[in-house]
Amino acid sequence: MSTPDFSASVQDDHARRLRRHIEELQVTYAAIRREGVDAVVASGPTGEQLFTLTSTDLPYRMIVEQMGEGAATISEQGVILFVNQSLAEMLKRDRHVLVGHDIRSLATGPMARRLTKLVRAGVAATVRDELELTRADGSSVPVLISVTGLDIEGVPVRCLMVSDLTAVKQSQRRLIIAERRAARNEQQRAIAEELQRSLLPEALPQLPRLRLAGAYQPAGHALAIGGDWYDAVMLDPHIALVIGDVAGHGINAAVVMGRLRTALQAYLLDGLGPAAALTKLNRIVNTLEPNAFATVALVIVDPASGEFRYATAGHPAPLQRDANGCVSRLDGASCPALGIVRNAEFREATATVQADGALLLYTDGLVERPDRPLNEAIEILAHAFAASIVNANSHVELMLQTATTQLGSLRRDDVALLVAHRPPLYEPESTDQAR
Repeated sequence: MSTPDFSASVQDDHARRLRRHIEELQVTYAAIRREGVDAVVASGPTGEQLFTLTSTDLPYRMIVEQMGEGAATISEQGVILFVNQSLAEMLKRDRHVLVGHDIRSLATGPMARRLTKLVRAGVAATVRDELELTRADGSSVPVLISVTGLDIEGVPVRCLMVSDLTAVKQSQRRLIIAERRAARNEQQRAIAEELQRSLLPEALPQLPRLRLAGAYQPAGHALAIGGDWYDAVMLDPHIALVIGDVAGHGINAAVVMGRLRTALQAYLLDGLGPAAALTKLNRIVNTLEPNAFATVALVIVDPASGEFRYATAGHPAPLQRDANGCVSRLDGASCPALGIVRNAEFREATATVQADGALLLYTDGLVERPDRPLNEAIEILAHAFAASIVNANSHVELMLQTATTQLGSLRRDDVALLVAHRPPLYEPESTDQAR
């Protein structure tokens, strides 16, 4: 029985592998002779190694290696010859693994085709395009790629500069979101302002012994439009003057304002006085509008005598001006805002507005400024109110002008104000027009 000759078998196997290797080298050498390749990847004891004919681009590689931008050198056939560390980190790949692969391996699908087209186009001039490259984990990174064709010692290559657009795209997305939000805010502002103006009186009553003028000014942005309102309700022979402010802004505040205005009108027409009307309105807010609260100033005037009753619920005290220009605050019936204390009982006080005297009811937006104490702002307003006037309309104009010129333009809230002026007995009836 003979023993198999294993040594002969091993030798034959080595011979076959050697012949195959020689054939591969011959094919590679022939391709190089035909200038069909720019680089060769060969296996060695330390793994695969790239041998390139473009070794003379070493100065270029040294420069781009120090850059923060990604950079790569691509052969005319689309083989990756060099990748700097910045590009490797951008793609979260091993730079040595990238070398020797086709440029299309950096992207997938349509992006890979666009990348190939871009590299081929960068021959006579620099070309650029925004693409998405693929990271090692499969995620994509938006980039701007610039491709420039170079001839290095007779070997044509493509030099790629790759800029990460992640931060730019995020900024663009934030800008788009901000623009959309601004458009929505502007739309909401317009809707809220239109709703609010529709709930304000189209015209104010004009009586022989009491002339009225009112105004409303939005703050100019959606978040400040809301619940400020003024009203005048005829209660023959009396008249009720109302100013109010629903907390919050936007459409919801305007809707709540409309409900409270309607409810208060009903209470007044039922014959309730200031304290009783605000007491009932407070219960409405606590019961039907549990998440809202509002401030109100209510004055019921007898135009013939000038006597009036008033009450305030968390609202700035109205100002009273006598015939001599002296101004005082009507703070004798101050009570909590509506919606704060469920069973709050409101009180009222009385006073008289003289002939040629006036009353000013206003919301806090007229005087509140971030850079000025509130009491100081009210004193400035009172001083302007004390100035001699011609009629109620001029009062309103003067108050708005004062709010802008003397208190500053840093107004963050909308404004409503209502002026009642008792003309002198000896003057003929005025032709004031209600605002």
